[in-house]
Amino acid sequence: AMAQTLRQLLLPFTDAAGWFDWKDAPLTAATTPLLTGLIYAILSFAIGWYMREVRHGKGFAVRQLMAAHNLFLCFLSASMAMGTAAAMIRRSLEEESATWMFCEATSTQANAIKPACNRQPQEMCANLRVLTGAGK
Repeated sequence: AMAQTLRQLLLPFTDAAGWFDWKDAPLTAATTPLLTGLIYAILSFAIGWYMREVRHGKGFAVRQLMAAHNLFLCFLSASMAMGTAAAMIRRSLEEESATWMFCEATSTQANAIKPACNRQPQEMCANLRVLTGAGK
């Protein structure tokens, strides 16, 4: 009964029906990390210049910004931990064992896990393509 209840709770996380394909995934082009790195470098130099030349080395309080950033990171970490725990429980229930955590079979294949939401993956990918400009 407990195993069945856990399966029902984890159902949104366990549908790995092959809907995911790397070649169609957003942000998988080689230009993405290159452009991201370039933007990061430009922003880093621009902020350094601004602090040196405009603010003349005088800083400003960022305590509230740091607190909000840390809170965001805490929520992100908690969601990743819950997703990992859900995947581990799902697999342990499917295999009726947790030994895979310590000794993985060489024949095991990786499977993508469908996100727990009501949207279709194609719709989510299309929205991301539009937002990132990849849909043009």
